[in-house]
Formats: sequence, C-alpha cells, structure tokens
Amino acid sequence: MIHLIQHHPAEGPGQIARWAAKRGIALELWRAELGQLPPLARLLGAQGLILLGGPASLLAPPAWLVEEQRWLAQALTRCWELPVLGICLGGQLLAQSLGASVVRLAQPELGWCELAFDENKEFFLQGPEDSFALPPGAQWLASSAACPVQGFSHSRITGLQFHPEWDLATLTEMARAMALPAPLAQILDADAEPSRQHFNAAHAWLEQLLDRLFMPAKPGKL
Repeated sequence: MIHLIQHHPAEGPGQIARWAAKRGIALELWRAELGQLPPLARLLGAQGLILLGGPASLLAPPAWLVEEQRWLAQALTRCWELPVLGICLGGQLLAQSLGASVVRLAQPELGWCELAFDENKEFFLQGPEDSFALPPGAQWLASSAACPVQGFSHSRITGLQFHPEWDLATLTEMARAMALPAPLAQILDADAEPSRQHFNAAHAWLEQLLDRLFMPAKPGKL
C-alpha cells in the first residue's frame, strides 16, 4: 500500500497509477484540500507516501495546507523509514520540512523544459511558479535554465519540481478544471511530435524512480 496525497481534484496520480497497477500495488488516495490526511498509524508499515502537486502556494498557504505542513513534520519524524516522494507542491512541502526555503521563480517554466542531470539532459513537463532551495544535507538531482534545484534526495526522501507523472489524460482534466497556459494547452494534441517522445521518456524515467523508491530489493543470489 502506498498512500498518495492529492492537492487538487484535477491533479491526480496520472502515470503513477499505471505504474502501481502494473506492479500490483494499491494506492490509497487522500484529498488534502478537503482536510483528508492519513492517520500516522496508517503510515507505519506502508510501502510509501507520495505527495502530488497543485496550484496552492506555500508562500501564502490556505488553512488546509498549513495543517498539512504540521502533519508532514510529524509524519517524517515518526515514520522515519518510510520512502517518500514529493512532486512540485509536494516536493516543496518536503524541502521546507527539511529546512529549505521556498521562493517565487523569477521566470516561471511552463510546458516541456530541458533538465540537466549529472550525465544527461531530458525533457519534462513543468508548471510551477514557486521552487525550493536544496535542503541541508540533501543531494542535488537536476536543474534547469530558470531553476537551479529541480530535484533532490535526502535519505529515503525525494523531492521533484517537475512533473514526470503528467500525461495527456491529466492535462485534459486540468484543462477542464482550470485555465491552462498556452505551453501546456498546446500539448493536448496527442499526435504532436516531439511530445510523444518526451512523454515516453519521462514516463520511463518515472517508472525507474518509483521502482527504486518503493519496490523491495530482491535478495542477491548466493
């Protein structure tokens, strides 16, 4: 069982749900903006915790997000062995909990953006106005032209600023619920290239990350 926290009705698990179905892993969904958060006792023994993105901002948090900040601080302390992944707003929540600042980007990145990793560059979907600094003691994972920290890892915690889980179904649902900026709305053409190539690469990258974070390691042969 992986607990998944959603922050907006239109921003669901996307490709994470497809990965979980392929691996036979159950996802339990919680709607933080409706005041739903898993009891800490439910996290003990769980396979993991994933915090998704959303349009709310930690720079002016609504009351429900303030409550989630308090809850997350307790969860990270009491469930210290639990693997945790945060995406966009979820990544910002994790970074802040680890002592990093959250700031407004001088130039928001929207649509497909190139990210630099240690050894390669890949395109991922972006939609944030805010970003996080590197938490103390964390390992840098990626950067982009406008954002020096696009991801980090800290022990069993991983935070991402970009959206490897978004797919066409997610963007379609977001378009119904909110006004998408042009760089994101244009991606809804399912036959557009290089969008299909970028989606395939991003989803393959995500599956590898999720396997590494949440799948139990197989014992080696003697």
